[in-house]
Amino acid sequence: MKKFFTLLLMASCAVGIKAQGTYALAVDEAPKSGDQITSVANITMTYGEAGGADWKAAVADTHIDGGAVFGAYTAGNGTNGNKAGGTWVTLQPVYDGTIVVGVVINADKAFYVEEDGTALADFNGKTYTEKYYGVETFSVAAGKSYKVYVSGSKMGFYGFTYECEVPETGYGFDGEGTETNPYLLRTAADFETLAAKIDADNTGAGEYFALAGDIDFAGAGLPMIASGAIVNVNTVNYGFEGVINGGGYTISGVKHEQPNKDDANSSYVGIVSSLGENGVIKNLTVMGEINAYMYVGVFAGLTKGTIENCVNYANITNTGAFAGGIAGGFIRGLGTIDNCENYGNITATGTGSYPTGIVGSAQKKSDIEAYNYVVKNSNNFGSITSGSAGAAGIAGNFIGTIYNCNNEGDVTAEGSQYVGGIAACCADVLTIKKCCNFGKVTGGSKVGGIAGELRHATAVIDGCYNVSDIEDGVLVGGGITAAHSDASKIKNIGGIVGNSTKAGAAIKHCASITAVSAEGVETAGHLIGNADIVVEDCYFYAPDAALPLDDATLALEAVEDLVDIWSETFKGTMVVNTMGQTFEFTDQEIQVVFLTTDEATITIPEIVYGSYVIEEFGVDVPYTASENGYTFSCGEYTAQAGQFDIAGNSVEGVQTGDDIALTTVFTAGRMPMPMTVTFNGTKVEDITTAIETVEAPKAEAGAKYDLQGRRTNGEAGLFIENGKIFIVR
Repeated sequence: MKKFFTLLLMASCAVGIKAQGTYALAVDEAPKSGDQITSVANITMTYGEAGGADWKAAVADTHIDGGAVFGAYTAGNGTNGNKAGGTWVTLQPVYDGTIVVGVVINADKAFYVEEDGTALADFNGKTYTEKYYGVETFSVAAGKSYKVYVSGSKMGFYGFTYECEVPETGYGFDGEGTETNPYLLRTAADFETLAAKIDADNTGAGEYFALAGDIDFAGAGLPMIASGAIVNVNTVNYGFEGVINGGGYTISGVKHEQPNKDDANSSYVGIVSSLGENGVIKNLTVMGEINAYMYVGVFAGLTKGTIENCVNYANITNTGAFAGGIAGGFIRGLGTIDNCENYGNITATGTGSYPTGIVGSAQKKSDIEAYNYVVKNSNNFGSITSGSAGAAGIAGNFIGTIYNCNNEGDVTAEGSQYVGGIAACCADVLTIKKCCNFGKVTGGSKVGGIAGELRHATAVIDGCYNVSDIEDGVLVGGGITAAHSDASKIKNIGGIVGNSTKAGAAIKHCASITAVSAEGVETAGHLIGNADIVVEDCYFYAPDAALPLDDATLALEAVEDLVDIWSETFKGTMVVNTMGQTFEFTDQEIQVVFLTTDEATITIPEIVYGSYVIEEFGVDVPYTASENGYTFSCGEYTAQAGQFDIAGNSVEGVQTGDDIALTTVFTAGRMPMPMTVTFNGTKVEDITTAIETVEAPKAEAGAKYDLQGRRTNGEAGLFIENGKIFIVR
């Protein structure tokens, strides 16, 4: 394990001025190979050895300047010069500067300082006529590595002094702007300083910023970093390319009041106005109130970069277009939002349009070669209300991929078009997969539980649900409601999709288990609101009256007739073969992955090779290969309050030391949860790195199974709890 020693005398290299830091050994300090010294700013020193040599405990010595700075040295055991083993030190400076090393060198022995493996001219075997107690000085370059040693003899080492000049950053923040020592943001004023310093010449590329704690903005507006880059949405000259890490802290007290089009800070509003391709905002929560005009997002107004693990509680009102709880819009074909949540209410007033829970828009432009816009693993809980066209729980006017996202907020655009629980209007290529809408969706036309309108022949919605709660067999909450002051204008109302402008757009493996209120509307259905939409393996439950576009063969007489294949948190890879379809899900929380009224055939072809740590019992349970397959050896496994197999199931007669066949775990598809996986003593985050493939038998003909391979004994069905669908086991 690395040790970090205390500095006897240190002055950090200061911004824009020369300064020096010193590491000096203390008496009896006994460094080991691999120990790192990081207490001097902007340099790392590492003790090294080879061939079993090591450093000795430091002894007191006053040869150098009477011991004022260097008062003790550690003696090494030679080097790997003309000996098989030895000791040395390596110094790695961040900036150009000067290093002074205190050394003890025996007479007639060669002293070396190597820069990236090549000896410096002045220290290429330098010798001394008598034993030398003193210092040697040499210049160093940023990013180089310097090895200091004596050939053929031990070297005594007192420590070192490093003098450098840190380039002027202009921020004035604590920290060095590195990933391990980021610039620290402590106040709203610090954000304003950062915003003032970012421009075309300084985009923050390669720089890291982190909140030092919670920050109260006390009524200040969002800083809008890199706002100067934006002429309009089609002309964005640069973006912020640094990393802002919230560290789990919260910015509260935001009050951004710029609602008028001509207000100076009314558009492209966010902590960052223009987030560049390499820019990242992560691990941050924001609370407050925002009232602005166009392209409004708490974390980014416009983005090509990455926003992850962020949460918004701020309420947003936009008087123009495109507001999102996380970002206003993606641009130039790039942008990712991952694992984010919105709890704020998003409202477009007057003629304002496209308020959304996560992102307002995704730019479509003829010179964009590919659309790599991605929203995944993100949820909306806030209410979404539009005074004009467009409203959605996750994404507004969108292109790209929406994956594993849920909307639990009500979405309302009464009398308006393009309204969806997940997406409003999908203007080009699109995939929406494994998403659920639990909120009530209300609009005038082109209204869908998942999407309002699809506009591309390859657009597909796969494995998605539009769901109401079920209480005593009655659908409660949620639902799709057609509402317009002029009933003749109500059209294209669907439980999954409202409308499609291109033949070929499809919904697959989806279900609508909710009421669709569209009485008298010819273009309405519990799945689709346009007869041109392709429907594959989809079902609906309609306790209310049938609608004109319903296919009666897809209707369920009771919600329990639907076999829902569901998995909780699953680590690894599982392949589901059913109805000629194969789906692969890797290392994620699966919510709704597939459904069918037919019997499912399940194969689980992969198993982890290593050992599990079962958190409930806190012990390692290794398993090994045998002639009869894989078995668990339970030599260290002690069940509590009874006997249990590795999946935590009660087993009678199992004794400590017994082998438990994998058939009780994997052939039946049972995975122990929760668990931590270790492989060869190392924790494995993605267990697919430690997998060995085995064949598992098919499920029995005529039996019904859930995704984990567990038989449901012919009693498969649904129950809904806290907005989630579960298989009845």
